[in-house]
Amino acid sequence: MRQDPPPPSLLPPPRAHPRPNLVTYHHVLEVCASSRQAEQALRLLTDMPAKGVPPTQHSFDVVVRGLLKKNQWRRALGLLDLMDERGVEGSTRIYNTVISACSRAREVGAAMSIYTKMKKVGIRPDVVTFNALMSACAGAGRYRDAMSLLQQCQREPGVDPDIITYTNAMRASSRARRFKDALELFEVAKDMKLKPDVYCYTTAIDACAKGKMWRKAMDLLDDMRRNDVSPSEVTYSVAIAACGNGGQWQRAMELLNQMRDRGMPINVITYSSAISALAKGARRSVRDGDGAGPEELYVRALELLDTMAGEGVEPDAYSYSAAMSACASAGRWEEALRLIARMRKAGPRTQPNKITYTAAISACGRAGQWEHALRLFDEMRNDGLQPD
Repeated sequence: MRQDPPPPSLLPPPRAHPRPNLVTYHHVLEVCASSRQAEQALRLLTDMPAKGVPPTQHSFDVVVRGLLKKNQWRRALGLLDLMDERGVEGSTRIYNTVISACSRAREVGAAMSIYTKMKKVGIRPDVVTFNALMSACAGAGRYRDAMSLLQQCQREPGVDPDIITYTNAMRASSRARRFKDALELFEVAKDMKLKPDVYCYTTAIDACAKGKMWRKAMDLLDDMRRNDVSPSEVTYSVAIAACGNGGQWQRAMELLNQMRDRGMPINVITYSSAISALAKGARRSVRDGDGAGPEELYVRALELLDTMAGEGVEPDAYSYSAAMSACASAGRWEEALRLIARMRKAGPRTQPNKITYTAAISACGRAGQWEHALRLFDEMRNDGLQPD
C-alpha cells in the first residue's frame, strides 16, 4: 500500500549553502599566493566585490606578494591603483614591497613613481622605503637622485637613516666616480654611531679600488678586523683589485694567500683581479725598471690560470685578457697566441673578445711579430668584432 508523502509544512527546510566570507577568501588567497598561483589569486580578488565581500588591505597585500613571486611587478603596480579606486587604504609595507621589486628589476622610474604616489595619498615612507629607492638609484648610476633621497630621508620626521642608507649612498657616489665622497659618507655614518657591516666596508674598499687608493683600502681592511667584522670573498676581491690598481701586486698575492689559509672559496672574479694585479705590475716594471721583472710576473699569471683550472674555476675573457697583458709586457707573444687558441677551445664565456685580441696583438707588436699581429686583426674582424 503506497504511503502518501507528508504535507509540505512537515518537510525539513532546504539546507542553505554557506557563503564564503572574508576569512574564507583570505585563506584561499594565501594558498594561491604561496603555491605561485598568482593568476588565480588575482581573479579571486577582482571577483570579491561581486560576491558581496569587499577586499581589504590584507587581501591586496597577499595578492601583491603572490604576483611578485613570479616577478610580475607591473601587475602588482596596477593593484596599487586598484586599491585607490576601491577606496582601500594602502600601507607603507605594501608600497615598500612593490618599490623593492622595482628596484630589483632595475626599474628606477617605476620605483620613483610609486614613491610619488605614496606621498600623494598620504602614506608615510619609512627607512625601508628610502633604502629600496636609493638602492635602485645606485644600481642605475643616478647619483643626484640618490643624494636627494638621502637628504629627504634625513629630513623625514620619525625616520633615521641606517647603515644600509649610507651604504647605498656610497655605492651611488662610487658609480659616479666620486670616490672621496663615498669615503666621506662612510665617516659620516661612523660619526652617527652606526656600525659598518661587511657590505658597508666592502663598498668603501671598492671605492678605494676604483679611486686607486690602495693604502686606504688596506687601512679599512685592518679596521674591519679590529671591529670584528669578517671580510667576505667580495671584500677580498675588491681589496685585491685596489692593490693591483695601486701597483702593489705583492700585497694582492698576500691577500689571495690569506683567503686560501682561511679556507675561503676563490671565484673567477677574485682570480681575475689577482692576475690583473700581476699584469699591471709587469707593465709598471717595464716602465720604471724596478721591482720584479715582467718575466717573473707573466709566469705567475699563467700559474694562476692553471690553478684556476685545477680548482674547477673556469677562467673568463677578463682572466685571459689580464694574462695576455702580462705576456705582452714580457714580450711572450707565443704564449699570448696559445692563450687565444685555449680560449677558442673553451666554452662560450671564454671566446676571445676585443680586449683579449688587443692584448694578444700588443704582445705580438712588442716582439716585432707584425705578421701574427695582422693575422689576429683579421681574425678579430672575422669574429664580428669591430676594432676601435
